[in-house]
Amino acid sequence: MPFSNHTVESGLMEAMRAAFHRVCDVLQLSCDREDPLTEIIVTKIVELAKAGESDPEMLCFGVLAELGTPLQEAIPRSSPTAAQPSA
Repeated sequence: MPFSNHTVESGLMEAMRAAFHRVCDVLQLSCDREDPLTEIIVTKIVELAKAGESDPEMLCFGVLAELGTPLQEAIPRSSPTAAQPSA
């Protein structure tokens, strides 16, 4: 993932990579470089990272929000923070 001419610290690069794979999982994409949506995802992740975001989950949520994807799709069903149906 290009990040201008600046060196990206390894922790941020790893967060960006994790966010990218998470977005691809949620959208059921193969992460193929030939897919135009992949380039859009990478661009949005880089924009968010340049704005100061470094948490992979927040990067993921930010990209999904910009793409208009409901965030409920990004939260694993087994997550304790996932919405539980009322009794």
